[in-house]
Amino acid sequence: MSTLYVDNIYSKTGTAQALDIDSSGRILTPNRPMFKVFRTANTDYAAAQNATKITGWDDDTTAGTVNVNSFWDTTNDKATAPVTGLYLFELRGFIGTGTYGQTWLKMHVNGAGAKGSDFRINRSNSGFGWESVNFFAHLYLEANDYVEFYHKESTQTSYFHASSGNEYSGASGFLIG
Repeated sequence: MSTLYVDNIYSKTGTAQALDIDSSGRILTPNRPMFKVFRTANTDYAAAQNATKITGWDDDTTAGTVNVNSFWDTTNDKATAPVTGLYLFELRGFIGTGTYGQTWLKMHVNGAGAKGSDFRINRSNSGFGWESVNFFAHLYLEANDYVEFYHKESTQTSYFHASSGNEYSGASGFLIG
């Protein structure tokens, strides 16, 4: 039986660190595609029966933005998969006060709604206050597929609110494998 001692494993060309194994045996993958973006301004995405793209996520570095492998593009508010694999995405925000009806948060892949990647909230009373939402979706993407976040609702009375900073709202995604 052989024992191999190693701290770092580099790519085939030797230019990028592929794995880092710390002294406790934890394996880190420093080049794993991931992003975490926030907002520098509060925005309400108005009620609309047609799907409305949620835009304005930016690289607010004071809030702790992460963007490995340029996975997120702040100019067009979309994530482009650098490699084929299974990805996890999250969207955090609020459904506005005084709203009722059904509100959707949804993922689009390559410009079309992705099956099994929507989240619906039914509100029957407009007296509720802010409702915090965390939406997650697992998507299998081919290299160069792109993903966007959307909002839609049924009665044109609700809206999605994205707050500035990292405490209440944000969008993120990363390659699972």
